[in-house]
Amino acid sequence: MNFATAQVSPRQTNVTITTQTSHKAITLGVLAMGEALTQTIELADKPVLDYIGAVSVIDQPLPAMVGDFATIAADSAQYWRKVWANSAITIEGDDQLTQALHYNLFQLNQAAGRDGVTNIAAKGLSGTGYEGHYFWDTEMYMLPYFIYTQPELARQLLAYRYSILPQARKRAKALGVAQGALFAWRTINGEEASAYYPAGTAQYHINADIAYAVGTYMDVTDDRDFLNQMGFEIVLETARFWAQFGSYRETQAGRRFEFFDVTGPDEYTAIVNNTTTPIAWPSII
Repeated sequence: MNFATAQVSPRQTNVTITTQTSHKAITLGVLAMGEALTQTIELADKPVLDYIGAVSVIDQPLPAMVGDFATIAADSAQYWRKVWANSAITIEGDDQLTQALHYNLFQLNQAAGRDGVTNIAAKGLSGTGYEGHYFWDTEMYMLPYFIYTQPELARQLLAYRYSILPQARKRAKALGVAQGALFAWRTINGEEASAYYPAGTAQYHINADIAYAVGTYMDVTDDRDFLNQMGFEIVLETARFWAQFGSYRETQAGRRFEFFDVTGPDEYTAIVNNTTTPIAWPSII
């Protein structure tokens, strides 16, 4: 059985990826920049392939391949050796759980953006759910792993948030806040992608998640260069939004700063008052 993509031509660069499968082997072939590479991999079982694709940086040509398949494989092996050296976890006496943890670490590393303008899709590379959009899950659930094991990659994920500050400022203005920024709850390009306000923009906690992530990153790395170039501005703009969007109310216990008409991180109780619970923030300076 043969599978082949249609040729794609980003700026006159033709790329074709093909596969040939037999009962016990799969042969991969790549043709790019006029150079062909093939590799045959022995398999225990006949594989099932859903689709094959070729991609490049948006509106940019695919780079020329460097070296043969063995060189590319060696580069990949070197990367994964570093990953496992920094983050492999072994549960003594439970090989199945250990393998499950390693699988999840593999998925995290496969899915993470590395260029400062991409992030981590909600389903990673394993599914099409949520259409590749980025959520607050990155900062609260996935970024801590990278902060402690690959801080340079964590910085790039935070740099993505900095890159979409203009859209966040625009979103804040749409909600009547003259100064400050409100990051989109669901996005790729920085604009809110959720069409349902109560389960989208109303989740103002996205600002707190991102500010918290900046603080955690600073506590672990003390990266003053990042703080000066990006981190401080992110925290300042989110704080400005909170200050202007919230309001004070007199209570029996005294004056309280509160938020009204907000959807909290449980995401099921929509448009209520003061749904978020105070937490202990790490210092960023």
